[in-house]
Amino acid sequence: MSCTIRSSHLAGEYCNSRTPILHQCSHTTAEGVVGGVTGVLTGPHTLLLARYDEAGDLRLIARTTRLTAEARRDLGARLHPVGPDHP
Repeated sequence: MSCTIRSSHLAGEYCNSRTPILHQCSHTTAEGVVGGVTGVLTGPHTLLLARYDEAGDLRLIARTTRLTAEARRDLGARLHPVGPDHP
């Protein structure tokens, strides 16, 4: 299973809390894999997302927000433990 991670960053300088002087948004997209879960595999609470770095090591990059009950059931039916031949 793979997923796309989209991160939005909002930067700004303000002269006071009501009047923005500078407003800039940027978006970053990256491919990742589900590297783990919190909770139980049959009904995960959140997904732990990872990417391989330049050395080939799997690195944690993000965690999803808490999954809805429907998403937990759906993913719980599709996720499975890795086998002994998994790196």
